[in-house]
Formats: sequence, structure tokens, C-alpha cells
Amino acid sequence: MIRSFTGGLNAFCFGLFSKMSETDLERGPDKIEGDELVCVQAVWRHGQRAPVGTFKGDLYPESYWRRGYGELTEKGVRQHYELGKWVKSRYIDYLKFLPAKYDPKTIFLRCSVVHRTIESAQENLRSLYEHDPNYKMPQVNTFKDKDCVHLPFRCCVKAREEIIKCGNGEPMRLYEEKYKDVLDKMASVTDRQFTTFVDALFLTDPFTTEKHLGLELPREFDEIFEEIDAAHRDSLRNLYGYVGHTPESSVRIRKAMASGLVEQMSKNIKNKILNAPEAKDIKYFVFSAHDTVVLALLATFEFDKLDYNQNFNVSLGAAVFMELWKKPNGQYYVKVLYRRNANEVYDMTADISGCKQYKNGIPLDVFFERWQKFYQPHGPDCQKVDLHVRL
Repeated sequence: MIRSFTGGLNAFCFGLFSKMSETDLERGPDKIEGDELVCVQAVWRHGQRAPVGTFKGDLYPESYWRRGYGELTEKGVRQHYELGKWVKSRYIDYLKFLPAKYDPKTIFLRCSVVHRTIESAQENLRSLYEHDPNYKMPQVNTFKDKDCVHLPFRCCVKAREEIIKCGNGEPMRLYEEKYKDVLDKMASVTDRQFTTFVDALFLTDPFTTEKHLGLELPREFDEIFEEIDAAHRDSLRNLYGYVGHTPESSVRIRKAMASGLVEQMSKNIKNKILNAPEAKDIKYFVFSAHDTVVLALLATFEFDKLDYNQNFNVSLGAAVFMELWKKPNGQYYVKVLYRRNANEVYDMTADISGCKQYKNGIPLDVFFERWQKFYQPHGPDCQKVDLHVRL
């Protein structure tokens, strides 16, 4: 079931969506009495940021931005502070799941090597525990050149091979045919190489980021911005298998982008159930990541649209929460929540493909079975390769 509340669209949403109450927006859906929450895994996008690079004629030099290219803006910091308060409202105040007094053993924090994911996590968790004078930032775990979870297109050979295959195939041919002129124009004023859909994301980034921040673009790019924005969205839709693919190639590209995350999240669940030493005390697994990671996770749920119920990129500061619950009879099930922003909180569980009948939670064996096609093991062969992609 889709549950949402959007203040300016009440009349429209009524009759289309099951609207969450103000209480639900503040702390998520109700629990089932008697069931036990075992662990929570959060996968979120960093907050609002500056462009990752520039272009000739850019009106906003690096000195314009709070901490330079690619770093969080003040709003980006604030977004994660607010998300941290939502986490507190649900998992400390309502469900009494996380301890009220900070215990570092209960949180495992994994970030990419990119600083904006680390700063987002710092602000988020500070907000979660600012009421505790003894709070100290948890250890930040990064995996540099071996991060097939956060940066598969940089670190995973298997993923890179599939991305290149996609770039050399029919999806890329159709994409280039549609956007050739605008892509060439952007390439002429940046030093970005363009061979894959990942490259297209970075090529369009300074233009889309500045425009969506309400800033002025040079006239020659402002006049074609709708095309630039469409090229950005379509690169994402191609990269995650929504357009231009056969059913088989769609699964392959989603596996390439998501299998590192799927493997790690599955491992966390299994370790919790088995009470493995490395997971025994952990209640909250955090993946502070990028849009590419959140989109990869959403793609494994096989919704019809890129961002659950809309064909846009995921919002800055958006977060998916995967909850593992245990019934009194010992059976485990999964619920999946999505906080797009403060006004849109969804229980996506029953909207996951093939799970309409599981409104109150997907049995764990069913959940793992539908995830199986996106799984591939990762190991020593997932070493860093030269991608010509700078973050």
C-alpha cells in the first residue's frame, strides 16, 4: 500500500493514495503487538550538495560553495539532521528499539570514501543522540578501492563489465541518438569522457545540480535545460533497467549495480538471526551512500518507476529502512519503509513486486527468494579498475 502525505496536494492525493496521519509521518507505521524488531538497515542518500565539477562559463566557481565541489550545502547538513530526528522518533521514542543512551556497539556505520556521505552520517547520528551528553561519533567504516556496495562502477570488475556492455549495446545507441546534440554540447565545455550511462550522470551533473538549486545557468544551457534534465533522468532509467532493455538485460544491469549491497544486507540479516559474534550487539546497520545506491536498492524491488512511484532521481536525503521482525512463533519477516522527505513517508512493503499479499510483512524466505536473481558473490576479483570517473 502506498501511504503518503503531501501538504500542497491533499485534494489530489485523496483517492489516489492512502494518506499517512501526522503521527505516522513523524514516526512511521504502527507495529504489530507481540512482534519483535530484530534489526534495522538504513540506506540513505547524502544531503543536498554542490556540483561535483564545473564547466567553461560556469557562473559559480568553487569558492561559491560552502566547502567546495561535491560537498554538502547548509541545507544538505540540515536535511540529515532532520532525518536523524525522524529515526529517533521511530526507533527510540516509539518502538523503544535503539537505546535512549548512546551505545556504540549497537550501530554499524558504513560510508563511501566520498566525504559528503561521511558528513551526512555525522550530522544524522549527532541528531539521533544529541540528547545524550556522552555521545561520540561511531567508527566510520569505509572500504576504499574494494567498495562494491557504495561504488560498484568504480570498484567491481563484474559491475563495470556489465555497464560497459550496456554502453556498447542497443540502450546506448538509442540514448545517443536521442540526446547526441545536447551531450556533445556539454562535453565540449567539460573535461568529462562519455562512454557509459555512469559517465552521462557526471556529464550532466553541474548543469542539473545548479538549476535544481535555483541558480542561473549561462543562457546557452538554460535554453536547452529541459533536454539536459531529460538526458540525466534517462541515463538513470537506462542504468537501472527501466528503459531500453530486455527483461534479461534489465536483471543483469540491476544485478551489476545492486549485488554488492544485496549481498551485504542479506549477510547482516543472516548474522543477526544466527547471533553471529560480529553482529550480536548491532541493532542499526547504516549505509550512508549516494543516489546510485538507493536507486539500485529500489530497482531490486522492481517497481514500475525509477523512484518508487515517480520517474525522477531519488531526493537528496531520501532513506530506505529495511526492518527485520520476528513473530512470537519464531517466523521472521521484512518490512520496507521509504522516507523521501519530511512530507512523504511510505510503507512500500506490499508494493514490492510479487508481494501484494504481504501488507503486514514479507516472510523472510519469500524476500530472499525474490532477491536471489540480483545476487552474485563478491571477492578478490572485484578490484579497482580505471573508470575515468571522478567523485
